[in-house]
Amino acid sequence: MRYARANVPDEQVMTQMIIEDLDPAVIEKLELLAKEHGRSLQAELKHIIETVAQYKILIRSHVGLDGILQLKIPTEFKDTDLEVTVMFKPVTPVSKKTPEELG
Repeated sequence: MRYARANVPDEQVMTQMIIEDLDPAVIEKLELLAKEHGRSLQAELKHIIETVAQYKILIRSHVGLDGILQLKIPTEFKDTDLEVTVMFKPVTPVSKKTPEELG
């Protein structure tokens, strides 16, 4: 990825980004998202980048035998409306070692 900033006062900084070798299937999905949201591809990408840059909280949790996933959200978000995006990614459980095993 490359980016460049125009040489202008800080309040007018405009950055251009070039992302190379992006999978065509990803581009197609982004174009569909843009169309669904009534935006240009550039506007959709700008929205995605600005949204992701605002908040990202990684929460690891366990899905029980009943298939229910419980999330414990940080207390700073009490009594707040949230939009939550869930990405499923199986992870290898971290083994808990005893003090003797740790040395």
